[in-house]
Amino acid sequence: MTAIRGALLVVLILVGAGSASAYNLHGPAVCSGTPMVGATIEAIDTTLQTSAGVSVTDGGGEYALSLAAGFYDLAVTPPEGSPCDATVIRNRHVTADELYQIILVMQDPGPNPTITFTGSIVDDLGNPIPEIQVTLSGVGDNYREFRGYSNASGQYAITVEVTSEMTFHLELRSEYNNIPALPQYFNCSGETLTLTGSSIYDITLPFEAIGGHVALNDTGTPPIAGAYVNAYGSGTAGTFSCSSYGGSAATDANGDYGPIYVFGNGSATVGVGAVARSYYGASQVVDTTPVGPSVADFVLEPDATVFAQVSGTITGFGGAPLQGMRLEWESDSGYINATTDAAGHYAVEVPPGDYSRLTIRDDYGGLANAPNQYLNCGNNVTYAFTGVHVVDLDIPVSVVAGHVSVAPDTPAANASINASSSVTVGDIGCSGSSRATADANGDFSGLYVLSGASVTLGSSVPFGGPYSGGTATVTDLVADGSVSGVELVHTPLQTYPVSGTVTGYGGAPVSGLSVRMVGPSGYVSAGTDAAGHYTMNVLPGTYSEIELQYYGGGSSSLQNPQDFSCSSYSTQVEVTGDGEVVQDFALPIRRVTGTVTTSASIPIEGVSMYVNTNGSVGGLGCNGNTNGVVSDENGHYELYVFAGNSNFYFYPPSGSGFLSTSFGSPTPEDLSQQLVLPLPDIVAPTLTGEPVVIHHSNTSVSIQWGTNEATNTRLEYGPGSTLPGAPTVLTKPAYVTDHVVTLTGLDTETQYAFQVTSKDAAGNAVTSGVITFTTLVEADADAPVIVSGPTVTYLAPTQIRVSWQTNEPATSYVDWQVAGSGNVVTSGNGESALLHDVLLTGLSPLTTYSLTVASSDPDGNGPTVEGPLDVTTPDVLDTTPPAVSALRTECVTDTRMAVCWDTSEA
Repeated sequence: MTAIRGALLVVLILVGAGSASAYNLHGPAVCSGTPMVGATIEAIDTTLQTSAGVSVTDGGGEYALSLAAGFYDLAVTPPEGSPCDATVIRNRHVTADELYQIILVMQDPGPNPTITFTGSIVDDLGNPIPEIQVTLSGVGDNYREFRGYSNASGQYAITVEVTSEMTFHLELRSEYNNIPALPQYFNCSGETLTLTGSSIYDITLPFEAIGGHVALNDTGTPPIAGAYVNAYGSGTAGTFSCSSYGGSAATDANGDYGPIYVFGNGSATVGVGAVARSYYGASQVVDTTPVGPSVADFVLEPDATVFAQVSGTITGFGGAPLQGMRLEWESDSGYINATTDAAGHYAVEVPPGDYSRLTIRDDYGGLANAPNQYLNCGNNVTYAFTGVHVVDLDIPVSVVAGHVSVAPDTPAANASINASSSVTVGDIGCSGSSRATADANGDFSGLYVLSGASVTLGSSVPFGGPYSGGTATVTDLVADGSVSGVELVHTPLQTYPVSGTVTGYGGAPVSGLSVRMVGPSGYVSAGTDAAGHYTMNVLPGTYSEIELQYYGGGSSSLQNPQDFSCSSYSTQVEVTGDGEVVQDFALPIRRVTGTVTTSASIPIEGVSMYVNTNGSVGGLGCNGNTNGVVSDENGHYELYVFAGNSNFYFYPPSGSGFLSTSFGSPTPEDLSQQLVLPLPDIVAPTLTGEPVVIHHSNTSVSIQWGTNEATNTRLEYGPGSTLPGAPTVLTKPAYVTDHVVTLTGLDTETQYAFQVTSKDAAGNAVTSGVITFTTLVEADADAPVIVSGPTVTYLAPTQIRVSWQTNEPATSYVDWQVAGSGNVVTSGNGESALLHDVLLTGLSPLTTYSLTVASSDPDGNGPTVEGPLDVTTPDVLDTTPPAVSALRTECVTDTRMAVCWDTSEA
């Protein structure tokens, strides 16, 4: 039977290789939105259960497999250190060349650990200060912010999420409040802190009470009651620099005010506001160091200013008052404003002086006896206002009536009539805009215009077109006069049809799309019907700036992006009148089909997607988006993008435990996607052995431990038999199962305690107990020993990977050169490791290289070298899978069995 099976297997392989076409399955492999470089994609023939091809993703995360038609399981192995787990995509049916995107998502790591930042806030007398906002604002790359508030006892507590960036700027803020003995508002900028653990930070803030007396500089200096005093203060408190607003206080019947509280240990500015025609304001600076009550008295100068009385009336057609006209003058001290009442009258009191830049305008439109869209008058004359001053303005206005028609004699019902007009009255110039609407007979009246030398009327007709004409110029306008019988005639223009069809995916018509272009008379547009066809009648000329716009209103059933627009500024359509012009548009749309499963190949229903996409074809650039596509009960989805580039966003159902993900990708052709969402991992890793010291000297040690799954690396240590409160921490973010950490700069003959922690990608952690070691008296004088290798473990036309092992942690370097050239290049790294792996890149095909490996231990012993090893790069990449033979079982018991086999190559 063994011989028969072997023969049959050979026959199948020969037939597959000789008769079946090879198809290219290719695309990107990503992990949580990031291309995976160095991931392995292996296709397993589901019938033969043999490897049909292996691809290692390149620098862009792209893989390519040449496969015969059939069903394959795709084994995806992320590179070492990736947060995504290895997975198998089941039963991928290959029938043609296909762009197939593999999208892995890391497991939800769960919440990060937290620390607390706590303390108390009191004033300089020890009284608690409540309702103070304490903020830790991240600095540098730490774009985070954490806040807390002090309670009635002055205590605050902030929970801070622990990440790799833990540097913050400390700030305090008190919003506007009514708390006694505090400023109404203050904020403080403190020091920059790097948090290494939970900590206590107590804060003492000094405040200053300011009070005084306000009197009038007159015989007997009578006190001023009801004067408003305000105060601003700034100062320091430890590392804090603070500013504050104490608010305002009114003087009592005796002219006394206070206390007003400001921030102390600095200075404060105290001011009294002026009261027109009573007294001038004043301010002074108060020193608030040392902290203690301060006095700021004021003796104010009387204000005997005599205000000017400015008034007038604004009228329009027939002397009718214009209500709501806003007047404004400008002076060195600011602006003065007034508004006309129902009688067109205004009045305002102003300090005596020079005023200029008069403007008179209608802010809201709708005037009844003047231009009803807007009216604006003004000049740049200087007015010297003293005593009583009257500025009237009677604006010359005429009223126009007429008729709007379409030639030869069709009344233009509901036509819109507009006019812009201007006039000068003395040194004041006015401009206005008016509008009226024709009745069912095309007649209009009540169009008020300014009575200048002339005015041009325009009109638009709400039907038919295009037209020429529709305008008229009216001259000899007289103030308060009327003009009637104005004829506005629209003459129809000869138009010619432009038509075409808009098609999308697979040539299917796109209905409900707007086609728009710019020509001699502006924009023209038309919509596509169910057959994707549009027709527009346009004037002769050149049309450009073509735009196609589609808004699907959220529908996900159409074979195009839900909302998109396409435009071209290079395409021109010439309309000459020689016949119908046909302009078709074929949109560059591609289909994306995909499946969402768990890492156990279970379909996931309810994953929603959002895509923004762009592309171009024939000078037509398109961009759009699709939102609301949801995977069905089989995990399947389908959506449409432009041939170009697309960004995909995937959102699992709320509460599912899966993480959302996104990634951007070229979309040049129809493609398929496989999204793998791992089930939440709630199982903590385990240590496969207690941490042990594998390198030991007087000033350095190396500690090794293993875990049963890929985890990151963290080691805390410090002098003594127990860990100190603030131990030294060493970390490595890569996810590995074999962990080696080297401690250097240690003291001779000193006991140290350490503890290791390893956390998997889901956030589950394992921590060892506290272990001690004592550094030696003598330095390590023995160089590391290379116990295996060096061996070439990967060979390609432009790359060589070399591996070896040492008996103690040591550095990993390779000196290499083109054989015999003498031009030596060194590659590798100085991190201590037992297993050494160095990838040489940028090599030339069919070239022999001479390699020498070198390793030195943490105490500088070495380097130990091995070589030279001569290696010749191949001409092409080896894509032939190894042959498997001698499949056998060993060590069979009632509960376990070892399966072994041989391969034809390493």
